[in-house]
Amino acid sequence: MTTQQDCSLGFVKESTYGTAVTVSRWLEYASDPEFNYVPNRVQGSGQRAGQRVDSTYRRPTTMSEASGSVELEMLSKGLGTFLELCLGAGASTLVSGTTYQQVFTLSDTPPSATFQVGIVRDATTIAADTYLGCVCESFEFTGEQGGILKLKATLDARAVDTAIAYASPSYPTASATNLYHFANAAIYSDALTAPTATALAAGATELANVRSWSAAVTKSLVKSTCFGDVGKKRKVAPGKPGITGKLEVEYVDATFRDAFLADTPMSLVVTYEAGALSSGKETIQIVIPEIKFDGEMPKPNGADLVVTSMAFTGLGNATAAQPIWVVMRTSDAAL
Repeated sequence: MTTQQDCSLGFVKESTYGTAVTVSRWLEYASDPEFNYVPNRVQGSGQRAGQRVDSTYRRPTTMSEASGSVELEMLSKGLGTFLELCLGAGASTLVSGTTYQQVFTLSDTPPSATFQVGIVRDATTIAADTYLGCVCESFEFTGEQGGILKLKATLDARAVDTAIAYASPSYPTASATNLYHFANAAIYSDALTAPTATALAAGATELANVRSWSAAVTKSLVKSTCFGDVGKKRKVAPGKPGITGKLEVEYVDATFRDAFLADTPMSLVVTYEAGALSSGKETIQIVIPEIKFDGEMPKPNGADLVVTSMAFTGLGNATAAQPIWVVMRTSDAAL
C-alpha cells in the first residue's frame, strides 16, 4: 500500500537547459520540498456592452517560471552531483584504494537539472510534477549545536511538466551511508592550507569556543525573457556571488571581538568526519579563505555564559584560488 510518506524527490543533471531528462537520483529530504509554478497572468481590460465584470476570455498567461527549495541532512555518500549543482563545478579524484576526493567550486557556467516531485494522491496513485531547467540560486550550510549538518538549496526553474511519467525511486543502502553531525566536527582558522585534488584543507588553529555556525552563498542569477521565448526564461547567467554566514561563539577570549574591532580577516575551515575509508575517514569540509566580521560586541547575559553572534562576509583576498571550497572524502567513485 502507498501512503503519504511515499512522496519522493528525484533529480538529474541536464545536457540542455530546460530539456527534461529522466531522473536517476533521489534525495532523502529533511523537510518537505517546496516547488511551485509561478505564472504571470494578465487580465485584459476591454469592455463589451452589457458585460459588468472582466472577461474570462481575456486572461492570458504572458510569462511563466517556477521555483523550488530542498533541505537535506548531509550524508557521506550520494550527494556529489547535488553539491555540483549547488556550487557549479565539481571533480572527483582517486586518493588511494577506494577513497576518492570530490572538490566543488563556484562556476561561471551554472549547471541545470531536472527535478521530479512524486506526490501521493491516494493509495494507488503517485502524481509526478517535473520541473525543468532548475539552477541553484542560493544555498546554505547549517551546523547547529548538537545537530546534524544540513544543506538547504533554493532553485530557479524554467517550467513544470505534469505529463512526464513518474520514475520510481531507488536509494543507496542506508547502512552504507553515515550522517555528518556535531560530535564529529571541528572548526579551524589562521594560516590556511588550501585543498588540492587529493589533499584536504587545513587551518592552523582549532576554534574551541564556537557553538554553531552557518555559511550561505547567493548567486544573484541574471534572468532574461525575450520575444520568441514563448514566455519562458532563457538560460540564466551567473551574477556576482555573495558569501555570508554566522558563528555563535562563547566569549572566553578576545579573538572574535578584536577581529571585529580591527576588521581583521580570518580563515574558516569547518570539518566533519564520519566512517572509515580505505584511506582516512569520510569527510566534508566547507572552506572560506577569508572572512571579515560584521558584528556584534559581547554583551552581559545574566548568570549564563556570554554568547555572541558573529555575522561575517566571505571576501576575495587576491591570494586564494577560490573564495569557497566544499570538499568531500568518500567511497563514491564519481559525482
